[in-house]
Formats: sequence, C-alpha cells, structure tokens
Amino acid sequence: MGDSEYLLAFQNIVIPIAYEFQPQLVLVSAGFDAAVGDPLGGYRVTPAMYGYMTHQLSALAEGRVVVALEGGYNLSSISDCATQCARALLGDPLPALLVDQDRAIRDSALQTVRDVIREQRQFWQCLAGQDKVLPLEVDGGEVDDGVELAGLEDQLDQLSLGTSRSVVRSQLVKQMEATGQAKKDNEVTVNIAPAATERDDQENACKDSKETTITGLTEVPSEDTKSTVDNEIATTPELVILEPGQT
Repeated sequence: MGDSEYLLAFQNIVIPIAYEFQPQLVLVSAGFDAAVGDPLGGYRVTPAMYGYMTHQLSALAEGRVVVALEGGYNLSSISDCATQCARALLGDPLPALLVDQDRAIRDSALQTVRDVIREQRQFWQCLAGQDKVLPLEVDGGEVDDGVELAGLEDQLDQLSLGTSRSVVRSQLVKQMEATGQAKKDNEVTVNIAPAATERDDQENACKDSKETTITGLTEVPSEDTKSTVDNEIATTPELVILEPGQT
C-alpha cells in the first residue's frame, strides 16, 4: 500500500464526508506507521502524501486543525513526515505529490473503499452515487432509463481524481467572478440609457428656452403695437418750464 491507495480512500471517503459534516475543529492522530522506511508498517506512504493530506484538511473548520504525533518506528521517517505536516499547517510550499501511474491500485484496497462507501452511503448524501458503475463510452442522447448524458464527459473531466481540489476551486471562483462582472456590465448598460435620455431632454428644454428668448428680443413689432404707442405719445401732456415771474 502506498500513495495511490491512500489518495483513493482520502479523496473518495474522507474528504467528501468531512465537507458534508462541516466540523468546527479537526483533530489528526498523526501516526506514521505507514510511512516509507517504517520497519513494522510495511507500507510506502511518502512524506509528500502526509503533507498533502494535512493541507487538504486545513481547509476545514476555518483552518482550526490540531495534529498530534501518534506512532511510528523509524525516526528518520517520522522526522520527514512530521516536517511536511508542519509545513502544510504553516502554509509553506510542499513537494509535488508524484503518484506512480504505472503501478495499479491493489484490488484489496479498491474493494475496501467500495465496501466502505456501500455501508456509509445511507448516512452521507455525498456517497449516494459513489458506487455506481459509469459507462465506458458516452455516445450522447439518452440511456435506457431516460437519463440524459449530454455534457457528462465534461463533468467527469472536472471530477477526475487526478485534478487537485484547489485547481477546481480556483476554476469555479473564476467562473463566478466572470458571471458577476457580466451582470454588473448589464446593470450599468441599463442604467446609462435612462440617464442619457434624461440629459437629452434637459438639453432640448434649454435649447427651446434659448430660442424663445432670442425670438422675443428680435421680434418686429406689429402695426397694432405701433399705433398704440403713437397714441400714448400724442396724449401725453407736454412739460413746460416757466421762468421766474411768468404765469
């Protein structure tokens, strides 16, 4: 047993249940009996795998994770594995997790994971469809039970065990940000149109007012207006200035 078997169980059982349970505190019994070089464990789990698992658990409970040293019978292995766990808790860079693609996962480990999922799926919704056998080929359209398979290949690619959860999370964040920006742009476009219309109405009103004022100033008086003015001038009494002694 090595990194491949641990990764299979960790990603398909531990992490899904942990995210559904949403713990407030994570306690890790850090036993390194399964580490490479341990004389009693006989497993081949690398320090990088221990660091990876600790890093994944650090995303739970808002980072409230306690790692307590448990077992192990090789001081060198314990030192290397504990160092990677500490680096994960501190947020320091971790070594790349190199899973041997040429070595097949042991059948006993695969069967154990299936048995655990089968027994636990009645208690956890995240495991409800884990033991379903997916078709080897997707032709599109519908299967016999009427389930649509359109877009299934893309979903399987996103849920591939070889994809890091952090990478998938970053892709989802980018999609959400792009959607939010598109909505914001639509709102701005909708709000600009009424503002522009109102501004145009105000400019037209000012233009009409200016035209009315100019027309009033330059308007030529009509004949009736001239007659009225002449009559008022004719009937206005003439002012006479008298010298002293005159009556």
